Amino acid sequence: MSVTFQVNVYEKTYEMMLRDNYLNVLADSMKYPFEKKVLIINNVFDRIRVADIVRNNYPDWKVYTLLNYNKPEYIDKFNLTYKEIEVGYNYSIQHYMAIYLCETDYLLHWSEDCTVGNIDSNFIEDSIDIMNKDNAIICSMPSWDKDMVGPKIESVGEIGNFYKASGFTDQVYLARIDEFSKDIYHYQHNDSNRYPSYGGEAFEKRIDSYMKCCNKFRIINKSSFYVHKSL
Repeated sequence: MSVTFQVNVYEKTYEMMLRDNYLNVLADSMKYPFEKKVLIINNVFDRIRVADIVRNNYPDWKVYTLLNYNKPEYIDKFNLTYKEIEVGYNYSIQHYMAIYLCETDYLLHWSEDCTVGNIDSNFIEDSIDIMNKDNAIICSMPSWDKDMVGPKIESVGEIGNFYKASGFTDQVYLARIDEFSKDIYHYQHNDSNRYPSYGGEAFEKRIDSYMKCCNKFRIINKSSFYVHKSL
């Protein structure tokens, strides 16, 4: 199965993300032969400079730039309007754009405010195998908790080296594109109100509501974890 690795940068993070050989080191740490590697430039003042840096230093990465606040082609696909995602736009639009543009079977999104703790060498391959066998499982991720306390609490079962759980985060996720490309972004569930209000009806909140309303799940790898730091 083909997989795209995707990262987003914005004004506060692009210098950190583009330094040295960081993007390639990050991609290599996933231990998988990605078919495509994509960088989305979002909310950056000097977008041309950033795009030039990437093209010069990361020639095998595809660069996409969000140029304004109203890109209907990225949201029409999901039966959404700009007004529906206007609140918290910058928190969500890169996810819709990445899914819209994705040409592979799976998309691994890695947020710029997350660093690698450990990625099991079979994380992606095993995740895909499980998702291909069970349509109720729509995404996979490393743990956000090195000690696995959180995943154990949320777990509703286990599949091999994974916990099975409800809920979603947009920090790190391996998404099955055929599922995320559907009209799944209008569900509402009371449990999803735990997301911060400043994000509006954000991408991750909409996915979370869909999962809870439609009995969909994620799997969390027991041998992999990342570290999230608010920037």
